[in-house]
Parts: sequence; C-alpha cells; structure tokens
Amino acid sequence: MERLTIAVCSADLLMLPGIAHVLGDEPRMTVVPAEQVPAADIALVVAEEFDDATRDVLARIVRSSPARVVLMVDRFDNASLPELVRYRVRQIVARHAADDLIAAIDAAMESTVPPGEPTAHLRAQLAPVTMNHLGPRTDARTLAPRERELIRLLAEGYDTAEIARSLSYSERTVKNIVHGLLNRLRLRNRAHAVAFAMRAGVL
Repeated sequence: MERLTIAVCSADLLMLPGIAHVLGDEPRMTVVPAEQVPAADIALVVAEEFDDATRDVLARIVRSSPARVVLMVDRFDNASLPELVRYRVRQIVARHAADDLIAAIDAAMESTVPPGEPTAHLRAQLAPVTMNHLGPRTDARTLAPRERELIRLLAEGYDTAEIARSLSYSERTVKNIVHGLLNRLRLRNRAHAVAFAMRAGVL
C-alpha cells in the first residue's frame, strides 16, 4: 500500500493536529508540517478564504515542491478558478466539510489535466467535494463543459466505466463528479440529473 505524505500549510498552528485527527484512521496517509512540503505528495493549504495571504502560500509551494495542492477554505469565489490552475490546485474542500477531505486527496492524486482545458477540468474536479458547500446553489446553466458532457453521456445510457473511458477519467472520479452534481443541484439520481439538464436547455 503506497503511503501519501500530506503537508499541512496553515497560519493556524492548531490545524496540524486537527488534520492529523481527521486522517488518523487512514493508514495510507501521513500528516507532516509545512516545512516538509518539498517532499510531500499533497500540500494541504488551509485558510479562511482565497485571499492574498493564501496566494502567497500557494506561490511558495509551487516554487519549492512538486506536490499536488488541495485547498481547504471557508469561502471561495468560482471566478478564481483560473488562478487556481496556475497554483496546481486539484481540489477544494470546505473547512466545515472535513469528512470530504480523504476523497478530495484521493481525487487530487488521481486527476490529470487535459491540455487546452485546465479551468474546465478543474471545475469538474472540484464539483464532487465542494461546490455545494462554498457558495449559493447553482443551476444547470452553470455546468462546466465536462459536467455537461458527463450528463450527455448519462442521457445516452453510458455506464460509469464507459463514461470514464470516454472522458479519460478514473471510474472513481466519474462517481465523485456524479455524486457532486446530485448534491449540488439537489437531485435524486442520474435520471433526475438528465431530466433537470433537459428542462434547463443544456442538453
């Protein structure tokens, strides 16, 4: 079993033991302080919001480490997604939704960014774990291109494995995206998601 090293980067000194507690039952993951970020697999940046101080932390990580970045915040504006691409952020987790952290770390390790569409890909990667926590409820017209494509494939009867092959995602990522869409749009199941998108005119 491959172990992952999670470097916690936060101005709050109590955050390190807090994250260690959240991940304590996960034997694959080791939590270390920010000083060890150069050798970490994941840099977990914890902040109240995506502000200038958080940007400074992310910039230092990009300069010093190849780690994939997970951002854990209380507030986030989707308009900042292009900036996050530059900072190698693969997932966002709401601080009050710490139960999503393990799934976000796994998704960050699995994700690959297709050339030419990093922002759309990041939006799709973020959807499973955060968009329902960090802002107002969205409607189907705000779906990212990859999310629309996923729903289109659902409408055509594709199963999870077929969608994963078509979109070059892992099956786990497809399941996470579907789960995030259902939660974010408050839909009951995949069929309801397709019907909702059709009514909204995005299919």
